[in-house]
Amino acid sequence: MKHLIFALSLVYSLSAFSEITIVSDLDDTIKITNAGSAGRATYNGIFTEKVFIGIPEFLSEARNYTERLHVVTASPPIIGKRVRATLFSNNIRYDSVIFKGVTGGETKINFKVNAIKRIIERTGDQVILIGD
Repeated sequence: MKHLIFALSLVYSLSAFSEITIVSDLDDTIKITNAGSAGRATYNGIFTEKVFIGIPEFLSEARNYTERLHVVTASPPIIGKRVRATLFSNNIRYDSVIFKGVTGGETKINFKVNAIKRIIERTGDQVILIGD
């Protein structure tokens, strides 16, 4: 029993040194884009700033318990200004937005997995994933 308590205490104390980071998808997780429809997703991605009800409040409250918020999106960097404006106008504080380039043969899922891996490697944080 002593060994179990010691082991649990050790694991807990080591995890206390790790910070927590949220990594969230953008499209149809934070921002309403209707990504299932290419035309609608393109229009909404560029011309609207609609986010899901409760997301700004949720992310704001989560920032009380986490160190960082990184947003990963398969959208092209050319709409970066619009994405940042959407986050700003909805009071969503973020540390970075990582876009998928339009060149290269990387699939959306591979891009997102690799972006998340780079965040973990760079920060060493524990990560909470939100979205697809």
